[in-house]
Amino acid sequence: EEALTPEARERVPEARRKTEAKLAELEILHKDALRKSHDFAAREKAEDDYRRERRRLEEDRDRQIEKLRRG
Repeated sequence: EEALTPEARERVPEARRKTEAKLAELEILHKDALRKSHDFAAREKAEDDYRRERRRLEEDRDRQIEKLRRG
């Protein structure tokens, strides 16, 4: 990360922090939904949705960081 512009040096950690906050919120909501659900199929769907959304957020973060690195 030495070759990053000063702006990118600020924005890369910011992108990581924002994603971590979104992931934490997603996990809290997911655990709450699981706690309330007693239907196996609904729980399984909630797990799949959680993993998909988590992956999407992580991929968005990685794309954003890569874009910042390329300038």
